[in-house]
Parts: sequence; C-alpha cells; structure tokens
Amino acid sequence: MTRVGVSLLFGMILWAGFAPAATEVEIDLFEVRQKGGGVEITWRARNEGGIVGYELYRRLPWETVYGSRPLSDNVIPARGAGVLYTFNDNSVYKQAQSEDIAYQLKAVRKDAVREVVREKTAQYVSTAARRTWGSIKAMFQ
Repeated sequence: MTRVGVSLLFGMILWAGFAPAATEVEIDLFEVRQKGGGVEITWRARNEGGIVGYELYRRLPWETVYGSRPLSDNVIPARGAGVLYTFNDNSVYKQAQSEDIAYQLKAVRKDAVREVVREKTAQYVSTAARRTWGSIKAMFQ
C-alpha cells in the first residue's frame, strides 16, 4: 500500500471515530389532543438509548418553521423505556377560530445534539370559538 493510501485509510478511521452517534430512541406512542383550554402531548419510548431527555417545539398555523426555543424551560429528563410522558401546553394562542397546531418532539443526546424523533399536527378549537357556538345554539332553543 502506498503512503497516500495508508494516510487516507488512517484519516477515514480517525474521522469515523469522531462521527456523532445516532440515538437509539424508539417512540411507540405520540399523541396530541386538545384538553380544556390547552393541548396535551403524550409520548412513550420503547427504547431511550443514548439520550438524556426530550424537548417539545410548537408551530402555529401562520409560522413556517418550529420555534427556536422549546416549550419547556429545561430538558424533560429521560426516565426509562415504557414510561408515559405528558406535557400540557397551556400557552396556545387564544383566537376565535379553529387551527391546526403542529408539535415536534426532539431527543437530546448525551453530546447535546437534538434529533427530531416525532411530529404531529392536531386541530385546536379555542375556548372563545366554543363559547360563541354555545351562544348561537342557545339563541335557537
């Protein structure tokens, strides 16, 4: 093997050693549903290998990308496979119509890299819209 070939081979082996490891997260449940005046996000992982926790992001209908800051102030710590996680988003923009709101779940790896593991969109009907519809129905009773 030539000197160049040995250098190239060594460089590839060295680079492979520094390549970031992928997570081993397997999400087997991810639900988003309206609950009261907010949205409840529930998930469960079959495997949480290589992560320290999760972050949730929200995208409102008029936004083209997910927000740059997660919904929670801190990383939601990983608690082990099979644990049911629940997060209540009570800061959904209150408007008088129904809208589709998207949520994105990211796994936070031990090296602090974030990796998208699930996304889901749910329809949100504001409490103002429900009260208005209730008022209209009451007028005809």
